[in-house]
Amino acid sequence: KMSKSIGNVVSPDEIIEKYAADTARVFILATALPEKELDWNDKGVEAVNKFLRKFHSLIEENKSKMKNGTLPKNLSLNDSLLLSKTNRTIEQVSKQVDSFELNYAISSVMKLVNDILNYSENEEMKKEALYYSAERAVLLFSPFAPHLCEELWQMLGKKTLISTEQWPKQDAKLINEEVEASFELKDKIRQDIMAIKELAKIEKPKKIVLYIAPEWKWAAVKIVKKACAEKPDFSAAMKAAAADSQFKSKAKDLPALIKSLVGKISEYSDSVPLDEKKVINEFRKELEEEFGGQIIVEAAEKPSFDPANKARNALPLKPAIYLE
Repeated sequence: KMSKSIGNVVSPDEIIEKYAADTARVFILATALPEKELDWNDKGVEAVNKFLRKFHSLIEENKSKMKNGTLPKNLSLNDSLLLSKTNRTIEQVSKQVDSFELNYAISSVMKLVNDILNYSENEEMKKEALYYSAERAVLLFSPFAPHLCEELWQMLGKKTLISTEQWPKQDAKLINEEVEASFELKDKIRQDIMAIKELAKIEKPKKIVLYIAPEWKWAAVKIVKKACAEKPDFSAAMKAAAADSQFKSKAKDLPALIKSLVGKISEYSDSVPLDEKKVINEFRKELEEEFGGQIIVEAAEKPSFDPANKARNALPLKPAIYLE
């Protein structure tokens, strides 16, 4: 902790001289919570400075890839994801600033900048989408790093001062929960494949079979969520499911499914039902290139290939996986 009494005070002038004023400003706002003393950390200051330089490079190196114009209608999943994250971040940061949660606001913008950086490396990205998100990221960060953002504003071709601009408004129409859930599903599948690879000691699988849970298991998720609204309760969930006629033909499989869902119910709190087969097919090429094996999608209810009897373990948003 910094304190005059113990003689470890670091003068802001020293920080400004070494890193410039924006680094000091962002570090202090991100670190000094109103209810706590400032915990000085040289590595933290360096990390902030590194981020500011990365933000500057993002705009400077991608100026030719950006276009200030109307967003095209033929948006890809990657385009839609970035636009959704951008508008969700506008909503988050606006609330965080209003609540004086400046450290959280700074963290939210930093995450968005990293998302924009990843998007800029996509060869099929849309120039208008890149500009849209970069412009709003600069506006959101301007209260915290005004000098840097003023420079970035000019790089974007603006003729005004960013300090005179209006705070960005969220476009709720561009927030796409289904697209966000699609990417989350892809990431979960990647993580599961990597875990199984390591466990099975299969360095390069020739075949990766993904078994998709049937629709009736989604219906079971809804019932379990309702039965476990206050707390996980297997008895209440099982009673509710057994009373539902649509599960009459599934009586044999129901107890194991309900038990599994009750244990994972927190993972479905904000879940969005997806066409999992369609989502996986969208990312099939990417996954095949990463893992070097063929991706095969099977319906778990009646799989044509299930040598290890994995299909029965498929859950909504969590396909069962077989590697060979």
